[in-house]
Amino acid sequence: MTTDIEKVRSLFVWMGCQNFQSGSIPNGKEDSPLSYMSKVKKKTMSYAAFFVKICRAAGLKSVLIKGIAKSVVYDVGDPLEELQQLRNNWCAIHVNGDWRFVFPLWAYSAVEGGKMSRSKASPGSAVKKFNEFFFLTDPDVFIHFAFPDNPDWQLLTVPLTLDRYLEEPYFRQPYFENKLQVATLLPGVQKAKHGIVEIGMKSLIENWQGLLTYQLFFNNKKSTEVLPKKTQLSNFVLMDRCNSNWKFTVRFPIDGVYKLTINGGVPPKSNEWVCDFKLVCKTAIEDIPPLPCDTGAVGWGPSNNLEQYGLTAPSHTHGTILTKLRQYLYIGFTLTKKLFIRSELIGNKYKPSELDQYVDQRITNRELVVKVMVPEDGEFALRVYARETKKLPEENVINYLITTDDPSGPRTYRKENAFEKNLRKELIKVISKKAKSRRDFLKIRKDLTDATVRRHYGTLDTAIKKARESKYEAKLKNTTKKAEEVRNEVYSTWIHEILDMKPSTVAEVKTYKNPPSAIFDTMKAVYLLLGESADMLKSWEDIHSVLSTIGNDSLLQRIKTFQTSQLREHALEEAQKLTEQHDLPSIKSKSPAAGTFYVWVRDLVNMINDERSNPKRKKKRKEISTFSAKTTSTKKSQ
Repeated sequence: MTTDIEKVRSLFVWMGCQNFQSGSIPNGKEDSPLSYMSKVKKKTMSYAAFFVKICRAAGLKSVLIKGIAKSVVYDVGDPLEELQQLRNNWCAIHVNGDWRFVFPLWAYSAVEGGKMSRSKASPGSAVKKFNEFFFLTDPDVFIHFAFPDNPDWQLLTVPLTLDRYLEEPYFRQPYFENKLQVATLLPGVQKAKHGIVEIGMKSLIENWQGLLTYQLFFNNKKSTEVLPKKTQLSNFVLMDRCNSNWKFTVRFPIDGVYKLTINGGVPPKSNEWVCDFKLVCKTAIEDIPPLPCDTGAVGWGPSNNLEQYGLTAPSHTHGTILTKLRQYLYIGFTLTKKLFIRSELIGNKYKPSELDQYVDQRITNRELVVKVMVPEDGEFALRVYARETKKLPEENVINYLITTDDPSGPRTYRKENAFEKNLRKELIKVISKKAKSRRDFLKIRKDLTDATVRRHYGTLDTAIKKARESKYEAKLKNTTKKAEEVRNEVYSTWIHEILDMKPSTVAEVKTYKNPPSAIFDTMKAVYLLLGESADMLKSWEDIHSVLSTIGNDSLLQRIKTFQTSQLREHALEEAQKLTEQHDLPSIKSKSPAAGTFYVWVRDLVNMINDERSNPKRKKKRKEISTFSAKTTSTKKSQ
């Protein structure tokens, strides 16, 4: 072991493999690893103190830090005096010129098994688990978990105050892993206004394929009123979805103290604990009814995975639709495949069969239109189910809350005058006559918009070409221009993701002695594209050797100066074969750095192949490459 990262990683893994919970550990000589292990077992020394000892023995700068840590027994909104029982210690380790945090106790253990009864949380139990999240954690993330007594050891340019730390929502590991963000800077303790609390959340990951769900708990001990036994709190939370944006609207049945737990993640880890909010209501709305049904993880409104069911281009992009009594609503979708569709209307005071007469649907030329009307003022749920064959069970794919009242506040309606009424009728006629043309236009525009959001080079190129060749080119001028700008950015961006990597991040790949095949194949593909001979890349020792090169021949420097004109045909083919054997999620789970290199190889191969099928793209890319080179040169001069 020669580098700091190799040393600290080896010590971390070694310590995590020791069994401190069972068996006997001899005392050993004073200041020996055995003596420290014996003290850890007897709980006279902490995991963090032991880790600092062995890091220092290996020549690594390390510091034991004391402070408050929000463990699983923490309850959001707890006052400072109650947090004294959460005192803990952790480590700061100096590697590759930076201080990073390690929390050994949390890295080697977690809490599992906490289950919810109807509306009460039950405690979990400690189980052994190896958690990489608390190994070399970034300071701007770590501060949300642990607050040091000495503010200097926050390692932040602008330290967080203790008051701000206590006011925060209780963020958990999946919140940061999924790059989630509370849409508004909300404190962890929310006070209801007019009996309602609203919390927005979104993911900063483009086209995030995750899910969010919720649990609402009532705190009997801290509330003066008693929650009726038959109350299902899940039906008092409106989870309104609009693609990767969520809004949780909580309407309280009685005054009291509540806790909103948000769970989520990307399947199959879609039910992980994300964060908690404490909700205090002193102004509950009298006799407020529950929502018509519990929609579960599907929520209300369109989701990112709606397309996987075969429904696209929803006419209503939010989960709540305001309507008027005895007025029809028309909700439309485009179907991408043959589906069996069923729609139903649900109301609190009705049996589903009693509302069948108020909902109808038709499918014409792959266009689904659901016509619905509410029988009285209030809230109703429109649920849409789909399946590909009658032999398969139907799945609830989307829900809308149809209401004559704004669920987040009062709303007044202006009566439609005669002119507006006639205009609406004429518009319906025009739309009917031009429906086919309109659908084509909307489809092309949607493809452009989706490609712009997705930011994938090949997808953008295809959408732009289709728009340029259509009869709607003039109408789509601005949308197409924006897509072209994003396409140009994409090329330089995925190059810059490599250029912006820190040497310490690259060094992570070097720590492997016998890496998984996915990492080996990825790094081999990188060096093949950079001009290395396949004969010199037969083993991990060969790759490790070139990874250790510094100066102008270092990996990052070679990528900065890389030109596609240097690319050899057989190297491109071999790199493509190597990367096609693996997928990005599995590589990133093993090594984020290797994941970045994988994206570079994949996108470079795709771009070259695209150029061959359309030579005009090559000229455009040269213009982008010139800009990218100027940018890199500017960075160097700075």
